[in-house]
Order: sequence, then C-alpha cells, then structure tokens
Amino acid sequence: MHIKSRVYKGTLYVVLCGELDEHSASHTRITLDDIFAGGDFNQIIIDLSELQFMDSTGIGVLIGRYKKMKNMQSI
Repeated sequence: MHIKSRVYKGTLYVVLCGELDEHSASHTRITLDDIFAGGDFNQIIIDLSELQFMDSTGIGVLIGRYKKMKNMQSI
C-alpha cells in the first residue's frame, strides 16, 4: 500500500495505491490519521482509482476514517 496526498485550495486529495486489505489496514489507518491531523483543509477527496484490491477490512478503514472526520467536524 502506498498513499499519496496533497492539499490544493482547501481540499485534501488522497490517492490510495495498491491493495487495501487485512495486511495493510493498520498501516493505512495510521497513515490516514496522520495525514488528516496535519493539514489545513475543509474537504477530503479519496481517490481509489489506483487501488487494485480492497476487501471488507479496507472498507472498514475508510468508513472508520469518515466517521472520525465527521465527529471532528461537529466539534
């Protein structure tokens, strides 16, 4: 799993590359949390076009990050 990110005009763009599965979920979760905590942005776009495979664990990672960011927004 490789993760690319950049902020452009207030939007955080994240590109997930490779496979998001049980083996890469922990690394992906930690990396996304670090990226989300480190920037000044008001919108996030996650690009899955370079993702070759994702299982239910990967879907759980994405839903978990969505919920975490949504909770931070309401604070």
